[in-house]
Amino acid sequence: MPYINTTFLPKTNGLVFADRLAARSDKGRVFGLGRSAIPLAFATGQGSTWVNTNVYEVGQTIQGKTTKYTGGVQPVTYRYRFQFRATGSNSWVSDPWTTTTNATNLITYTLTEPGRVRIQSQAIDADGIQIRRVNLFKTVINPTTP
Repeated sequence: MPYINTTFLPKTNGLVFADRLAARSDKGRVFGLGRSAIPLAFATGQGSTWVNTNVYEVGQTIQGKTTKYTGGVQPVTYRYRFQFRATGSNSWVSDPWTTTTNATNLITYTLTEPGRVRIQSQAIDADGIQIRRVNLFKTVINPTTP
């Protein structure tokens, strides 16, 4: 049997060579072999969006859709929130997070004053070694006074 240098592998008793490589991958030292190789990403063509029939005026309730994601190590938490920035302000004010499912779910927001509004969708997975977050900020809309 040929000699294989395994000094770069973790010192884990009882693991065979392939399992030791996966353990290294989970620590980010060997890419593509362990659970960390399942990337968390946006599903193609299924990002957050505003509904085309919205009227962006104060007093209106508008609709949007959440983002759908692919990959990730279970459990994955999917959530969204709206963010608002008043006219003349440089600071965004965030609504609390709302947990949702992994789909393009219909959501609503009531416009109370002029400014800017956006949707933030987020997916968080935990693979036991690290926590990964993927954010998507949807195109900002500018509500006006009717």
